[in-house]
Amino acid sequence: SCATAGAAQGVPCKIAFIGNEDGTLDAPSREACASILSYHPPFKALLKAAAFGESDIALLGRVNPRDNASYFYDSKAVAIYTGKIAKYPTPEAALLFTLAHEIGHAVQDRGGEEAWAQGAPKGDREEEMRRSRVIEAHADAIAADLLERAGLADTKAIVAAQEKRFG
Repeated sequence: SCATAGAAQGVPCKIAFIGNEDGTLDAPSREACASILSYHPPFKALLKAAAFGESDIALLGRVNPRDNASYFYDSKAVAIYTGKIAKYPTPEAALLFTLAHEIGHAVQDRGGEEAWAQGAPKGDREEEMRRSRVIEAHADAIAADLLERAGLADTKAIVAAQEKRFG
């Protein structure tokens, strides 16, 4: 398993499993395990740049075909979905930005910003969306700063690529 392979390499990495629509569970591929393990060194550098310790936030792989990643506020974990892992099998610039963006949400959580985002009046969808856009833009700015402080990538090129991608 990935957890066993990671532990053997001294990497506190685990793969979270989610159910398929039919209720069955799939194990991650060997390729996904190898990729998630390769993400750990830059993840550690980003945590350090954000003044987090390795035990503060977990890096998880998540068996899900979507090209996505998430920060889970309740469990203090960044999850990279296998769809994104397949797209970025090595920690290249776009994946590094994704990791940094999700850690940016952890920084926001530490500052109480997530509570502000969630505090929109119930049923006010426009205000919820406005707050969400502010939160996501701020996480992008934090990501650029973390990448620069960690010395991981050409931050200006990554930010320009993200702006081009998302407008």
